[in-house]
Amino acid sequence: MEPVDLGEDVQLVQDVFPGSLEELKAEILKSTIPEELPVDTGTYQGSKLTWEVSIGETQIPDLGPFTVTALLGIAADETASYFVVLVTLPERYEENADKYQSVFYHTLYAFSPIE
Repeated sequence: MEPVDLGEDVQLVQDVFPGSLEELKAEILKSTIPEELPVDTGTYQGSKLTWEVSIGETQIPDLGPFTVTALLGIAADETASYFVVLVTLPERYEENADKYQSVFYHTLYAFSPIE
């Protein structure tokens, strides 16, 4: 399978958070302007976790003073919480939505906590 070129204006981040899902949401909100999660689009069943998925536009001060489109997945198990986020410029997202969503959902499906 060929690697997918997401472009230079795209970031895909996945990480673990040592607290509850509510604590993770609070931490995410601290890093966005306005301080609200993107629009909830439902849940997605990955191979190991059930993800809460949302999409929307926000500003992330650590990335710079501009608006980004963010695809966000958050999940938790009995040991930790997890997040996957794909961010890009709104115009890039509009041009490549199918490709970005495919990569994002494949990442959610394949994400597996270390046991």
